[in-house]
Amino acid sequence: MKTIGFYLCFVGFLVPIGPLAVASDAEDSAFNELRAEADRGAIAAQFALAEKYAQGNGAPQDYVRAHKWFNLAAALGHKDARQSRELFSDLMTPAQIADAQKLAREWFAQHRGGEK
Repeated sequence: MKTIGFYLCFVGFLVPIGPLAVASDAEDSAFNELRAEADRGAIAAQFALAEKYAQGNGAPQDYVRAHKWFNLAAALGHKDARQSRELFSDLMTPAQIADAQKLAREWFAQHRGGEK
């Protein structure tokens, strides 16, 4: 992942506020393939995708999406996903957890015909 400087224009001055990550085409391709594998029900890919969202590594940091993928991986039998989901639940609001659970239910309905 490449980074570029990100600046905020404040009253006529450019103020550096930190690097902005820019994914390369290869990273985008790898992420898209991981996402496709996760959508096909590959438990290891679901867990890896959850970790990417949780850490903001190769994907924007998003605890709701991380929880969703940890939840799916746990439901399908990944041995570490339940513990990871619980750890991130402690960092989330009840509304965020509800959103993540809704996304997981929608995924099951779309990809598994509602089975869980």
